Amino acid sequence: MTKKFEWLEFVRSKLLDVSVFIKIIGISVGIIIFFGIITLYIIRIVLYKSMTENLLKTWNETGKNIAGNIVNKIILNDSVGINNETNELIALYKDLRYIIIMDKNFQIIDSSFGLEIPEDLYKVNNSNFGKSSIIELKTDEGTIYDIAIPILLTSPNTKINLGVIRIGVKEKYINEAINKILFKIAFFMFLIIMFSIFISFIVAKILYEPISKLTQGVEQISKGRYKVRLKPWAKDELGKLTEAFNKMAESLEIKEKELAEKEKIRVKLMEKIISSQEEERARLSRELHDTVNQLFSSIKISLQSFQNICQTEKLKNKFKKIKDIINQAIDEIHHISLELRPPILRDFGLFRAVRKYLNDFQKYYKIKTSMKTNFNEDLRLNEKIELSLFRIIQEALTNIYKHSNATEAEVKFFLKKDILNLIIQDNGQGFQKTVHGNDVKHLGVIGMKERINIIGGKINIISKLGQGVKICISIKIK
Repeated sequence: MTKKFEWLEFVRSKLLDVSVFIKIIGISVGIIIFFGIITLYIIRIVLYKSMTENLLKTWNETGKNIAGNIVNKIILNDSVGINNETNELIALYKDLRYIIIMDKNFQIIDSSFGLEIPEDLYKVNNSNFGKSSIIELKTDEGTIYDIAIPILLTSPNTKINLGVIRIGVKEKYINEAINKILFKIAFFMFLIIMFSIFISFIVAKILYEPISKLTQGVEQISKGRYKVRLKPWAKDELGKLTEAFNKMAESLEIKEKELAEKEKIRVKLMEKIISSQEEERARLSRELHDTVNQLFSSIKISLQSFQNICQTEKLKNKFKKIKDIINQAIDEIHHISLELRPPILRDFGLFRAVRKYLNDFQKYYKIKTSMKTNFNEDLRLNEKIELSLFRIIQEALTNIYKHSNATEAEVKFFLKKDILNLIIQDNGQGFQKTVHGNDVKHLGVIGMKERINIIGGKINIISKLGQGVKICISIKIK
């Protein structure tokens, strides 16, 4: 796009960006000013043509009268009388620039210039003394109309041409008169424009006010404030639009209440599910510790007894291998039992439990872990918050181990006033999509989100290929 079109596009966008109120007034006033200028231009043309024709007609008749008055003086060769006549006319009429009186041989009888006139002026409009003629002269003083009128001695039977009288009439005073008229018209039009602006303001106010209210109402709706209602101004199209808006807002409010009620039911259901899960985890932890672990311990003791009575070294080695497997199973059961219900979480709180869990995770899965806080780790939170955050960290670290191919994982807690921020990140392979809420349909992510929603927090998961995964959680703890 060229700079010219870019400039036009810029102007167009600026004009379109102004409010409807300004558009209505601007268009109304713009139309009035446009047609006002056109009207003034046409009036000037018409006035100029009419006044010029009247001026020339008037001076043509005046010139004939002057010619009739000086016929006898020319016959009597009364140069003084002719000169007095010329001077009186020049003094009397301000639009009269000059008078030149010539005989039939083109000799100067008298003129307002004296007996010597400018050569250029002498040569024009003197070709035909038999009839009146008018020519337009462009001079340094402006346009001058040169009117040549024959001086005739008339008798009943003949007309004798005694010479010609040339009158120079200035156009300047026509323009001055036109300008005065146009000024009065322009002033009157200015009053009309002011009145039009006032009327446009009222009309714009009538049209703009309901549109403005509707705009504000839509903005309120976009912010989730469905209780907003607007009062219709009239029963016209805008009034019907306002009524339709109110019906829409009412419908949205009802839907919001229904959704809020459903969300409450869903949250309660999720709380029950999670509570049931935790109870089941606790039961399984106890079963593993109290029953399965004891069974393995009994088997281990029995194997030890069999090993003691074995006669051959080969059988002893086999019993020893079985004992090692059982020891490994006991350790695994102990590890699973702790993950299902870590007693340190109940006894020492979230932050001590997470640090212990990270140390165990590093030893067990060979992934380097670290934890940072900006507060005393003995801080205790609401039991539900502690349990939810601990389970989220467990889920995140399990995903790191299973899916990320990471070698390092870091957990950060930052407390700012009453907002606790939790960041879990790794240096693994990451994935392509940025996650906001439900963008990634993964059970682990959905589980994290549900837990965070129940305790009133926010979660944001960000990842790029080759740059690991970053989980950001914030929750109000007081």
